[in-house]
Amino acid sequence: MSSEGYLRRLPLEELETQNRGTRGKKKMNLGKNDFINLSVQVHSHDSLLFISNTGKAYALMAYEIPNLEKGRHLRNILETEEEEKIIEIIPVDFENKNEDLVLITKKGIVKKTRLSDYVSARRKGGIIGINLSEGDSIVD
Repeated sequence: MSSEGYLRRLPLEELETQNRGTRGKKKMNLGKNDFINLSVQVHSHDSLLFISNTGKAYALMAYEIPNLEKGRHLRNILETEEEEKIIEIIPVDFENKNEDLVLITKKGIVKKTRLSDYVSARRKGGIIGINLSEGDSIVD
């Protein structure tokens, strides 16, 4: 994911090892002030959990992210609010009953939830992972 909010799925075969002193290859067209912010290696049928700064959680299958050279903007894939920013992308296995997700806010509130509770985050609008008070947000 880029800092401007563009997502792209890239097949692992397109990445190559480099020798010392060689120039890297461009794999995503980015804007002038844009840069890669988050990168996650997953299989096509893995689930991804997107956590926003407002405490909402969204889930997608990795194959639902398009494989376009520029990518597609996050708001064209997930129904996020205008002021919402995705701060973390986590590969998850919703069937695993023993994993937990811990969310921490800037005001010091900690919430631990079973990962299996986020299965319904696959809805377009996502789900509320934690209720935040005025002026609070999730820590990156």
